Amino acid sequence: PGGGGGGGGLGGALAEALDLGLGHDSAAVVRESLRGVEGLATWQVQRRQQQQGQEEARQEDWVPIFGRWFRCLVTLAVFRDAGAFWDVFGACGDALFALCCALTALPTVTGDGGGLFGGGACSMLQAAVGALLEGTDATPQAGGGSKRQRLAEAFEALLTSGALVLEIGPPDQAQQQRGTFRANLKVFARDSRAFMPIV
Repeated sequence: PGGGGGGGGLGGALAEALDLGLGHDSAAVVRESLRGVEGLATWQVQRRQQQQGQEEARQEDWVPIFGRWFRCLVTLAVFRDAGAFWDVFGACGDALFALCCALTALPTVTGDGGGLFGGGACSMLQAAVGALLEGTDATPQAGGGSKRQRLAEAFEALLTSGALVLEIGPPDQAQQQRGTFRANLKVFARDSRAFMPIV
């Protein structure tokens, strides 16, 4: 991809096209769009690694776009019709993994919570998860914690189980981490759907 960050030019046009594809009724179109998201997030991570902080301001233009796609894919995994999610599970998992890597690699922000999702400096990924949790019901449930607490625990397992490393490294390592993330995502979707409403 060229044209700088996601705010305009070729990058902005590409982001808009992928947005349309992610909302399409056809699973095939959604799947191809997810592959586009994966490629773009992977490119951003690799470019940042190569430049080691150069052109950082331009790359920050992708933060809101990657954050939006992260919310979109989590929504697909947890809140949408199960059939629509499982039809594109593999592509969704790989795209979500790449987005998590990209958001983890981006500059930190100041969190206001504790644990994995806040407290001092936190990554853009932690901030994105925290924003999703803020919109979740915090009312204590009979026989267990609140939906917010249970979703936070599910996110922590998604992002840490199986010795997961949120980095895009050499091909063999990256393939192994994608496989681990897919396994975590399967558990995350199954467990979260048990207590979160489908919309």
